[in-house]
Amino acid sequence: MTVTAILNTPASLDLPIATPSADGLMSAADKYKVDNIATGAAGVASFNSRTGAVTSAPGDYNASQITETSSAKILTSAERARILRANTVTRFTGSQIIGLAEMFADYAGTSSATATLTTDMTATVITIANRGSSVLTITAGSGQIINGGNITLPAGTASSPSSVCLTRDPSNGSWWKR
Repeated sequence: MTVTAILNTPASLDLPIATPSADGLMSAADKYKVDNIATGAAGVASFNSRTGAVTSAPGDYNASQITETSSAKILTSAERARILRANTVTRFTGSQIIGLAEMFADYAGTSSATATLTTDMTATVITIANRGSSVLTITAGSGQIINGGNITLPAGTASSPSSVCLTRDPSNGSWWKR
């Protein structure tokens, strides 16, 4: 860049653009950056051995460094898995209900059906709803016991299903109607 002489100075003066290691003039790009820094912004030179435009990465924080609020809660892996299982809706039209932990099974078939209840030992509560236009009979699968025998759910509708809630007896693994 050339600056024209004023009064008793040389006819022209060459000044370089400033760099991180040498003084000089500010480039248009640098001037734009400076003008667009928020008032009071401090920034950081480095964080966790990263420099430049630092963004958070896995491992930067742990749960003890995060403050819970009424709308943001920290969950353990077990709590998260329980919620996911509790919110599981299994829609079935076939012949088997496979239960995991807490679940909701939803039948929407149009013909009478028999469904076999098959669960693993983590299943504790299962709600079965019949939204179909025909009767649904629930029978115990291999190794399963439904106290009181098979369950028959009359036809239901989407807005008014017939349903049953079963709870596992932890002493013997059998299922009870609630």
